[in-house]
Amino acid sequence: MEPSKSLELHYLRREVLSARDRGRVVIEFADGAPITNLTEARQMADQMIAMVNIPMLGPHWFPVDRERAGLILAAVLHWDLETQWPSVPLAQATELTEKILSQFPVDAYYLTNVRPSADLSKSPHRWASGSESAELDAGVAIVSGELIGLLWVEDRP
Repeated sequence: MEPSKSLELHYLRREVLSARDRGRVVIEFADGAPITNLTEARQMADQMIAMVNIPMLGPHWFPVDRERAGLILAAVLHWDLETQWPSVPLAQATELTEKILSQFPVDAYYLTNVRPSADLSKSPHRWASGSESAELDAGVAIVSGELIGLLWVEDRP
């Protein structure tokens, strides 16, 4: 990775981490690798998620399009998943989401643990992983030949 790109991603990571003052927020980037199919993209996403001590999802990564990935990213930044109170103002969450997505080519693989049919306008208890008594978590991995990224949020009761 070019030093200038690494520095840009470092500043983006700091901006995201400082925006959300509650819960565990993980944002990581790594050099991409040649991928030719969804299985390889899931394996790369699992490598990223394992690196930050979150259980791998394997076939439970759901592929989504770029627009849906953006909606999920904005939602996990905006909402405290456990309390359902805004954590980051929606405009700021949307701006951060756009900055993250702009780092990747449009033909990247977008993977998430949020079911494709989940209604993000409903309570995070309905679409994030977890339960009333356990932490809720949700995130997106983006995999391309140039760059791999992960944004994951966990909120605990």
